[in-house]
Amino acid sequence: METQKLSAELPHPEKPNSEASAEAEKVLRLVLSGAGTSAGASTGMGADPTREDKQLQKRDWSSAIDLVNEACEAVRLAEERASTAERYSQQLNQYYAEQVKGLELRLQTAEKRADAANARAAESEEWLLRFHDAIVNGFKGVLDHH
Repeated sequence: METQKLSAELPHPEKPNSEASAEAEKVLRLVLSGAGTSAGASTGMGADPTREDKQLQKRDWSSAIDLVNEACEAVRLAEERASTAERYSQQLNQYYAEQVKGLELRLQTAEKRADAANARAAESEEWLLRFHDAIVNGFKGVLDHH
């Protein structure tokens, strides 16, 4: 008898760690929350308005660069997450392809065994008919006298 255990094959792939996705969501929240704060900052009543404007512009550029850096980090994390998801998908594909191969082999084995059992049953039925005919024909003379 050929029976194969599927559990002896490849182990089921583990789902990727969601730590990277949590980090990406954190960065995205920072980017989105900071996007509206850099433009339209309040102008204070300072002694030198040009000096304050220069500081405001400096802060706006600094904030813009920070936002760009955060956006780059968010994109990098999203790409990393997509790459991890793709690898996981490929692992699942391979795992289930192996499972299908194993199941197909088991099915072929079961079909062969069923065919062999059907052939034995047909042969047994044939022999039973022969025995029946032999018994009926052998005792025909004895049964007719009584």
